[in-house]
Parts: sequence; C-alpha cells; structure tokens
Amino acid sequence: MAKPAPNEPDWAGAAEQQLLDAALKIVPHEGWTSRLATMAGKACGFSPGETELLLPQGAADLAALLSRRHDAQALAALAGVDPATLKIRERIARAVEARLTVAAADEAAVRRLSGFLASPPHIALGARLSWESADVLWRWAGDTATDENHYSKRALLAGI
Repeated sequence: MAKPAPNEPDWAGAAEQQLLDAALKIVPHEGWTSRLATMAGKACGFSPGETELLLPQGAADLAALLSRRHDAQALAALAGVDPATLKIRERIARAVEARLTVAAADEAAVRRLSGFLASPPHIALGARLSWESADVLWRWAGDTATDENHYSKRALLAGI
C-alpha cells in the first residue's frame, strides 16, 4: 500500500483509514491487541513514529475509527430514505438495521471488537462509541429533543 502524501488536504484522515483497512485484515487472527496498530502500520509502510502519531492509543483508536466508519456507512445507506415519511419507530428500526448491516460486513473484526470493548480498560470507550452511534441514528431520525428525552432515547438505543 502506498502512503498518502503529507501535503494532501486530509493526510491524517486518509492515513487513518488506510491503517484501519490494514488492521481489518489482521484483527481476525491477532485480535484487538496492543500489537495491532504496529502491525497495521508496518503493513502500510508507516514508520513506528508515524503510526504512533496517527494512533496514539493503538487498538483503541482503531476501534473508534471502525465504529465511526460504520456510522458513516449506515448514514450513506440511509441517504435514499426520507425519515419524515416514516413513523418514528420505523425510522429507528431502519436506522438500526442499516447500522447492523454495515457492521456485518466486518463480522470477524466486530466479533473480536465486542470482547475488546467489554474488557475493563475499554468499557468507557465502548460506552462512548455506543452513545455516538445511538446519537447519529437518532439525529438521522429527526430527533431534536433537548430535555431528558434526548438522553433516555440514546441510552436505550445504545444498549442495542
């Protein structure tokens, strides 16, 4: 794999996605370990310093990148759906289905990720990523609540 040129407009974003792609090939047999980021960086031709600059938290950063990629892909899959034409429960059902469908494409990595995020050092990250995903889906569905409903809706959906 060729490294993105440092003078590209979003060099870091492109490089992170390249590292994530490499990690997804490695993670089914390696798992979400402390060595994952190093191995992905090496596969991409990055120096250890470049890899650490892009992924200072190693596998945790890769986990966040994967979750956010799945969120973006779910929104892209929902782009042709006008949520205003659906009842709220149908909107959320469609959004959850889209999110689960895109995650299923990376099933082996997601399966290993579940164990990683359930381990004590990463529980907070797992909760934060679940909340972010729930927020993305509720916003797509048109939720504008600013009271306690904002939090309860996301908390319920994050549990899924």
